[in-house]
Amino acid sequence: MWAVLGALSLMQRRQATGRGGIVQTSLLETALSWAAQKSDAFINEGNLPARHASGHTGMVPYEAFARHPDLLPYIAREVTEERMTNHMSHLVQGKVTRFDVPGVNAFNFVMERALDGGGIASLRSDPLGKSMAQIALSLTVRIPVHLRELVGK
Repeated sequence: MWAVLGALSLMQRRQATGRGGIVQTSLLETALSWAAQKSDAFINEGNLPARHASGHTGMVPYEAFARHPDLLPYIAREVTEERMTNHMSHLVQGKVTRFDVPGVNAFNFVMERALDGGGIASLRSDPLGKSMAQIALSLTVRIPVHLRELVGK
């Protein structure tokens, strides 16, 4: 957050003066600032504060692209919301929705309640879900033998 504020301030300065600048921020100070806010809330209110997270704490987007337009019907048949839900059930606790992405031979999946709070709130080793695409890629898609040569292209 501090880096974004610094960058926005410098962009405004550049527009006004023609000069930019350097943004210096500390991840440690940012983490300590968040911890201080939680401690302050506990001391003043007597209750444990609600978990903080960043961005969309539970939504993970994933796109499945066909390497060739002839493969798209097989991906459409095999990579369904139901199969993706079952395949990712150890991480995704919510709904999986598939959207068509016309013109690029792809489907976009949105997985809800998938990050265990996300960011600093999650105890997962991958709290932002960056590795979930690799897990999704392990979903098997059956295609006819005569189209297998298109997979490597």
